[in-house]
Amino acid sequence: MGKQSISSRRILLLCTTAYASIYIARLNLSVASPLFEESGMMTTVQIGLMGSVFFVVYAAGRLLNGVVGDALPAKKLLIVGLAAVAVSNLAIGLLPPVVAIISLWGFNGLAQSMLWGPALRLVGHAYEGSPFRQTAAVILSSSIGIGSLLAIALSSALSTIGLRVLFIVPGLMVLAAALLMTGLPAAAGEAVSPHPG
Repeated sequence: MGKQSISSRRILLLCTTAYASIYIARLNLSVASPLFEESGMMTTVQIGLMGSVFFVVYAAGRLLNGVVGDALPAKKLLIVGLAAVAVSNLAIGLLPPVVAIISLWGFNGLAQSMLWGPALRLVGHAYEGSPFRQTAAVILSSSIGIGSLLAIALSSALSTIGLRVLFIVPGLMVLAAALLMTGLPAAAGEAVSPHPG
């Protein structure tokens, strides 16, 4: 029981940290947008398109990944999704042409759409049969607020340094989260549990 309890807490902590990190690599665009305009790299319309592409791809990805995600190991999905979020942000930090930036941001949306289900599945599996299962789900949900607050604070600080770091630093942070996820127990999330409710 003690070992499982420690393992469950570790899974919850890692999943909460990982999911919070993607908000840093999502909300950075809000702070970066005026800098894109001031630098002359992008127009208001292009920045609007970038945001729209993210949300359209994200919404479509949620539908697709809801089905695909149930058939694949949660741990692997999280690692691949986090790595893809990291790569898209790091690549935008290189400031490629506008078409590439918009495409990469769409790829970021697709990658982010595949993360909530596996994170919730891992935590649900870790706390299966535990009286703390619902509490664990609430803690995991708090990652959205935590990530949003961190994103605003970090992006505001990074904006004083420059546009590139607004994507490179979040990319590195999400990459670190992906690497942390490799520390999950080998069998974590291999068993597919049904959606709650």
